[in-house]
Amino acid sequence: MAILQPRLVIPIGTLAIEQVLGESVPLVEVIGSQRQLRYCGLKVDVICLPHPSGASPWHKLEPGKSLLHRALGLIAVHPEVRRTFPASRRGNRSAVV
Repeated sequence: MAILQPRLVIPIGTLAIEQVLGESVPLVEVIGSQRQLRYCGLKVDVICLPHPSGASPWHKLEPGKSLLHRALGLIAVHPEVRRTFPASRRGNRSAVV
């Protein structure tokens, strides 16, 4: 973290989300939203995603499906994603509509 100094952290799955947020929070409260916090001494934006495990239907059923879509949309328009992947390198396609 100290070397990369990210501005956006995307924890995937309950365990990663708990480690980044520092607390246990239901997925429906964190997926689809953006939080700003201090993580490893850095001020970062955090956008959480559910684990894409085939064993879990969470991201395939409501409200998980809509919340996942919203989270992916937040990632797609985040300034760090736009800076890292400018439109000219994306082939002028949007990752998520």
